[in-house]
Formats: sequence, structure tokens, C-alpha cells
Amino acid sequence: MFLKKGQKIDLDKLSNIEELDMEIGWKNFQNVEVDISAFVLEGNNKVKNDDDFIFYNNSRWDKGIIQLKESNDINVNSTFKFFLKKIPNNISKIAITATIYEYKSKNQNFSSVKNMFIRGREKGSNTDIFRFDLDDFLSLETGLIIGEVYKYNGYWKFNAVASGYTGGLDALCKDFGVTVDENINSKTLSTQSGKLKEDMSKIANISNINEKNNINLSKIELKKKGDKIDLTKKNNSLGKVIVNLNWTRGEKKTGFFGSILGNNGIDLDLGCMYELKNGEKGVIQALGGNLGNYNYSPYINLLGDDRTGDSKEGEFLWINGDKINEVKRILIYSFIYEGVSNWSQADGIIRVLQLNGPEVVIKLSEPRNGFGMCGAVLIENVNNEFIVEKIEDYYKGHEELDKKYGFGFRWVAGKK
Repeated sequence: MFLKKGQKIDLDKLSNIEELDMEIGWKNFQNVEVDISAFVLEGNNKVKNDDDFIFYNNSRWDKGIIQLKESNDINVNSTFKFFLKKIPNNISKIAITATIYEYKSKNQNFSSVKNMFIRGREKGSNTDIFRFDLDDFLSLETGLIIGEVYKYNGYWKFNAVASGYTGGLDALCKDFGVTVDENINSKTLSTQSGKLKEDMSKIANISNINEKNNINLSKIELKKKGDKIDLTKKNNSLGKVIVNLNWTRGEKKTGFFGSILGNNGIDLDLGCMYELKNGEKGVIQALGGNLGNYNYSPYINLLGDDRTGDSKEGEFLWINGDKINEVKRILIYSFIYEGVSNWSQADGIIRVLQLNGPEVVIKLSEPRNGFGMCGAVLIENVNNEFIVEKIEDYYKGHEELDKKYGFGFRWVAGKK
């Protein structure tokens, strides 16, 4: 069923939907970056707290009742999963939105975005329940309400909205009760009632992390491939485990994404493949926009992606050690997104920091130039203990690394 702007469709009456997928796709030109998010709203049309804003760094709402995921479909950029019958009664509406990430600095808007659509499907189905095409409504806007999932007389419905904003994410946030902190990166968001704590731009340097979290400053280096160490437990809990990836160049330390070959830029990224004990598997990385979640499954959170190349402390991955019983394994990797695959000049270093244990240092000391992917560290749950192992293997890409460790993902080309 094709919807027109303003048209509504009754989701509950169509079929007995347990899980609804809202798939959003588009094509962009001029390197326009579109971000997808959602606002979970109460009757006053406002968010209640910081958990009610769903975006790349807070992708699971209320234990996964609503989820924002990267899509495996080459025609789809992002997917929202809704478990409609589990949504609490105090929620009246979920606004699904799109914004232009760098609209101010690059003077961009939705006129450079084409073939945008949203479609609804039942889980596992290839048949559209509805589809709404937005091309006729994309112009000079920098923010857009694509559509709304809302409740009326006890039934969940979808409204094809296509309402534009000229103020980007800031304008949407103000309308829905979310405040953007102007002192930090525009993707770092806090609500009126609180905070979104886990953001890389708030972490000044490693020493600040150590001081804040009382991390033991002693160091243990895993020098050879196959070297292992158990992470320290206190009161049967690992607490927060911080994985940091950084690099140096000669005597001068630079940002993690800085230039390592003269003026030839290189974009080196941190990510992981994970498997939980319940069988859930996934990939967390900036490429594709799946940054995970610290408090909910998969209990792993990548703290954003430094797109400027100015970060002196690299990238950070947080692991919720209190949920060790639910995690089977985590494969930490780094890959070169852009630039020459010259690992020998990057001097990559991975550090695993823990609240109650020593700093574990893993240097990428056996580089293989010409390969874009490095499987660096394997963290495995052995009798509810996290074992950290240096693996340092190099591969052509994600699929080859996946094949080596048997996760079994289906890989398609991605973008930031």
C-alpha cells in the first residue's frame, strides 16, 4: 500500500503483528550524511528522559522494545524494529526523523538526497505493509519528521508526515524536549532531565579516565601472538572495561585518524564482532552506524567516530563487565576505512583498562602492509572470566576476518 502525505494506516488491524520493521532508504549526492533517529514521546509530545531519544549511540530503547539497526539490504540504510505490543501505555507516539549531520559547516540540505522512502514489513517478510516515498517533500530542509507511529483508541497506527525543519537536529530536539549541548560535538546530546554520559568528546584523555574511574595504573603488555591474561574481578564483577585504540607517528603523537603518509590521509577505525550466550551476534563499528549499547544488549558501546582526525586519544569501546554472564566472545579489530594500508607506520596500540585491574597493552607489532583489516584482540568468556588474548592477524576485509572466526555474517558495502 502506497501512502500519500498525511495518510494514516492502522497497523494493528492489518494483521496480528508481533514485530514490525520500519525500513528507511535513500540515495545521497555531494557526500551528504543523513542521520536517522527517533523520539519516544508521552502525551505532552515530549521525551520523558534521556533514554527516550534513540540514535546511533543509544540504539535500543527499553530493553530492545524499539531498536535502531544497520540493514543488510543494499537498498535500505537503517531499520527500526518495533515490538508494538510491548510498548508501555504511557507512550503515545514515536516520531521517526532524519537530519543532515553537517548542514551548517557544509551548507547542505535534503535537496541533495534522492529516492528516500520508509516502508513497513512484518519480521521475515518481503512484502510491504505500506510504503511512503518522500522525494516530493525534500528541499531546503535540514531536519525531517519522516513519519509517526502513534496510538489512537488503543490501536497503533502510522502517519506519513514528511514535515521539514530548517534547524536540523537542534530544531527537532527543541520541539521534543531534548537539548543539544552547544559546547561539544553536535552529535553529543543531553535531555532536559539529565545526560547522555557515554560520549567520546567528553573524554579529554586517558589520564582523565584513569583518575575518574580509579583505574589501576600498573601495566601488563601482551607481546606475542597468543599471549593471554585474565581480567580482574572485584566482588564477582568486572565493572566497566574500556578498550582504547590509538596510534603514534615518530616523536609526535597525533590524532587517531591523522595523516601517516605525508599529506595522504588515513581513516583507521575501531570495531568488534560479538556473540552472546543466547546466540545473538552482531557487529559494532562507526561504518554503518551501529555503535551498540552499554546498558542493554549487547552491553558494548563504541563512543562515536572521530570524523575530523583531531582526537589525540583515539577511539573508545566500553564493555559492561557486570553483564559478563551474558557475553560469549568479543573480537576487537581495527580497519583502514580510507588511505593506504600501511600498518607499519601507524604504530597501533590497543589498551584494555579496568576499574580494578592493571592496564593491558597490546601493540600491533607485526604489521602486514597491504591488508586493510587487523583482527587484534579476542576476549572470551571462560567460566565467567574474561580472557584477553593478542591475536594480531591481518586480512583483506571484514568478510575474511569473519570467516576465520566463524561468526557467519552476511556482508554488504557500508558507509559512514
